[in-house]
Amino acid sequence: MKSMPPTVPFPFTASPDSAPSTSQVQNPGYMNSARNRAPETDPAAPARGDPAGRFASARRILIVDDEAEIRNIMAELLRGAGYHVDCAADGGTAWAQLCAASYDLLITDHLMAGLTGLDLLRRIRTAASELPVILISGDMPWEEPELLALVTPGGALEKPFSFPALLGQVRALLAPQPQAAGTGAAVEVGCNR
Repeated sequence: MKSMPPTVPFPFTASPDSAPSTSQVQNPGYMNSARNRAPETDPAAPARGDPAGRFASARRILIVDDEAEIRNIMAELLRGAGYHVDCAADGGTAWAQLCAASYDLLITDHLMAGLTGLDLLRRIRTAASELPVILISGDMPWEEPELLALVTPGGALEKPFSFPALLGQVRALLAPQPQAAGTGAAVEVGCNR
């Protein structure tokens, strides 16, 4: 029996059942086709493959990465897991989205032009937000003295990483937590405009 390679384009490695098919991966236009492209922002849209809207109350995630293919693959896989996902191509756009809407989790790349992932996290923590974050990077700034404080609550993943590793962190961070009466799940970032 011929085995299929268990990988998808950088930065992911995953099992065949959690990744796009080999034909999709080998077709460079796959993620760019209108049918498969992850919308940049459409919080009202039901999760992909969920025409009845079963996941209408799904947790909201904002993904920030300047590499469109990586951003779109993460978004597509997380939508497939039942999450509502918005995307931003840079830190400045992400900050504007965080100021305009509530999110349950932020997944951000570090090395981006303009506002880096760490700069974005500094703004979020300066706003006294407890928004959970996952910092992803191929060049993780481990030497940064405030890294631990910036990613707490949350964590970091070095590229390349597996989709199961990402999904495991997402699920752990979004697991139901005891909440005080009257508090919502999503976190608003208190932005000074």
